[in-house]
Amino acid sequence: MRFFRHTYIVLLSFLLTCSNLFGQVSSKVYTVADVPNVQLKDSTRFVSDVAHSLSLEERKSLDKTLLSIRQAYNVDFAIVLLPSIGEEPIENFSYELFRKWGLGQKGKDTGLLLVVVPQQKKVRFETGYGLEGILPDALLGQVIRNDFAPNFRQGNIALGLYLGIGHIAQRLEANKEELLSSRQLRPHQQKRSKQRIPSSSILFFYSLFLAIVYISLIYGLQKAKHSVKNSRQARQKLISLDSELLKGRLGAIVLYIPLLLLIFSENALSNGLILLLIFLPYYGILYFFGLSYQRFIKKRAYHCPNCGQQGSMQVHKQTSALLSDKQRLEAKLGAKTFVAYHCSHCAYDEIGAETIAPPKYSVCPQCQTQAVALINRKAINYQGLRYIRSEYKCLYCGDAYHKDKRDNSPDNRDLAEGLLLGALLGGLGGGRRGGGFSGGGAGGFSGGSWGGGMSGGGGATGSW
Repeated sequence: MRFFRHTYIVLLSFLLTCSNLFGQVSSKVYTVADVPNVQLKDSTRFVSDVAHSLSLEERKSLDKTLLSIRQAYNVDFAIVLLPSIGEEPIENFSYELFRKWGLGQKGKDTGLLLVVVPQQKKVRFETGYGLEGILPDALLGQVIRNDFAPNFRQGNIALGLYLGIGHIAQRLEANKEELLSSRQLRPHQQKRSKQRIPSSSILFFYSLFLAIVYISLIYGLQKAKHSVKNSRQARQKLISLDSELLKGRLGAIVLYIPLLLLIFSENALSNGLILLLIFLPYYGILYFFGLSYQRFIKKRAYHCPNCGQQGSMQVHKQTSALLSDKQRLEAKLGAKTFVAYHCSHCAYDEIGAETIAPPKYSVCPQCQTQAVALINRKAINYQGLRYIRSEYKCLYCGDAYHKDKRDNSPDNRDLAEGLLLGALLGGLGGGRRGGGFSGGGAGGFSGGSWGGGMSGGGGATGSW
């Protein structure tokens, strides 16, 4: 018994030591100096998966694809997956890593870096000078939103990367001639006569924009005022009246911030102060119309439709006592907000309701109560096809039903591979990058390096 007891203690100590070691590894914060440059050991490697988010087959497939992009378009595309970069902004981290590695050919700067931090759910594209026009920030932002984010949220890191690389490869193929040209100057080396827009012109057009916005707001208030035909409609608007007016007033003030910034810019002080003095009354007029609209709604809302007495409708102190069972459930679930009104002259009662946006519950087709909740979601197979079944149940009447939606996730990988093949087939026969990699036979490939390119800080950042 003593032997088994000592064995148990030793085994437990070993497990605790391993768990501490694994915890230290997983919680490590990586700096630029810590990121392994896989290109130094093997010139056919482009993916540095420190976070272990990819399988060996997925990593090899991505390396092969990125090698084809280098051969076809002279573009160094590196992907780095890290567990954590701490509190450092991913933009600074990616920029420093790009500059340290020197992605892209020197003088052409056709480098592209993708940094993914799965634990912090951050992703960043960093582009070289030579790719800023071919891969603009807006395009890379679309790749992050449409390809990376939906798949990364579901844990499909590899699939998201396949789709994103496919769309980037299509863009590179469309600009292949420019990428393979003999010489391409960096933007900071190109002689361009940049004409600066006069500050007075900016102030003029922004003042015109402000005038249109303020007139539109005043027109909207007047239109909303005339749309209220009776006291019931006024009470419906009264529920959210104060919050909507507050948002409108704050928005009108925010519109002045760019004008103030322009005022204190070079050669804009005198014109800006004049415009500010002109447009301050606009805000005063807008504020006056808001007060007029507020007084009109409250006056109409407190008019009793039963006895016709003015100001006799007041908010009922015990709203829950007037609610039906359906309404009590909707209020308890937070699906709707209810306000009850009581006429002090004829004892007429009325209940106003507002649906909370975005709605957490849908309306039941049987009892018309806004209490239908999603209770389960699962994958099913029907006639050889995969579907996602969402099961719903009304929390009031108990009516249950489901909705099926085709699950296309298995087809996404085929789509991604099709995008890559379609974009790369035309480019594989093109000119190869001189000195891009050196082959070895069965022993593999020797180490290489990036081309010494530079980045000007262009790219796109996102999260999921």
